[in-house]
Amino acid sequence: MISDSKPVRIMVVDDHFMVRMGLSSSLNAESDMQVVAEAANGPDALAAYSKHQPSLVLMDVRLPGMTGAETVSAITREFPDARILMLSTHSGEEEV
Repeated sequence: MISDSKPVRIMVVDDHFMVRMGLSSSLNAESDMQVVAEAANGPDALAAYSKHQPSLVLMDVRLPGMTGAETVSAITREFPDARILMLSTHSGEEEV
């Protein structure tokens, strides 16, 4: 059966290029997902969100300068319906 549904439009935000590349490549390999933007820091993420308005943002908790949490706050102030999933490789509960 052929689906008429549009792919989930995703933005990947991580300060490590290789992580962004790996996530983007893996997500783009799925027929129902498309990475439409990437950003390495909070200000770039806010600008990219404004431009592309993705369906979902995958956001690293730790970003240089503006943290992931601060970036989420900035995005959701302007775009209250934004859907953001926080990612972290750190095991400490204090990040949560």
